[in-house]
Amino acid sequence: MVVSLDGHGADELTAGYRHHPNHAMIEAVEQLRNLKAASDAMGVEGINSKLAPLLADLPEFAPFDPTPRPTPVAEVLRIQPYPFEFPIWAEDAPDLADRDRLTRHIYFETHEGRLPWILREFDRAAMANGVESRAPFLDWRLMTYAFALPVESKIRDGSAKYILREALAGILPEAVRTRRKKLGFPIEIYRWLAGPLKEFALDSIASEAFLHSPVWDGPRVRVMAERALLEENMRGIKIAWPFIHATRLSQQFAAWRPDESRLAALAG
Repeated sequence: MVVSLDGHGADELTAGYRHHPNHAMIEAVEQLRNLKAASDAMGVEGINSKLAPLLADLPEFAPFDPTPRPTPVAEVLRIQPYPFEFPIWAEDAPDLADRDRLTRHIYFETHEGRLPWILREFDRAAMANGVESRAPFLDWRLMTYAFALPVESKIRDGSAKYILREALAGILPEAVRTRRKKLGFPIEIYRWLAGPLKEFALDSIASEAFLHSPVWDGPRVRVMAERALLEENMRGIKIAWPFIHATRLSQQFAAWRPDESRLAALAG
């Protein structure tokens, strides 16, 4: 048996993704607003004079809401997408109401957001190749401990995953342990579509199956996709790729489907 050790969960539990500091900063700004309100109520002019100019230039932030916003993809669909439902979040959100914004976001992300999706895809890939995948960071005891930690244990001195970096001092090379640049897993398909697979993509969006799809507005998506491909606009290509992929998959399934006589013979 082949067993792999994966690092899933480390970024979620110790605020390692690029968007995590945003939630921590928003929380800090809201705390400053509360401090200013308290100073105004008490007439503490020194604090107010320092905070007022700073807060005046900062925008108002909406409360944390995990509901996905409409995307350009939804605008070109011919069918109504199923609404997003988050039963775990709906049940647990009241108990998290007094926790900071970052912790609430990470809780949602680990239970019904990014992490379950990643784990599902990795598990399928591992099982398809006879590999047992293990994620030590997702041990329930470690997760419980991480959720109990304050934000300062995760983001400090300009670095994310602070407590994890400190725990690995003397174990990892310092250049790796202290590196601040996030290195993910790049998806090359978008660059391929802008390069060697451009003709493949253009042929796909010009096909009858693509243009007359019952699921999406083919001509509208074609215009959007052609512009993105010709301009090598990676964001536009990323939006167009699911439609191209779905078209090719449906054609493959149609080609593999046995004819009626074969189905009847199999049934007999």
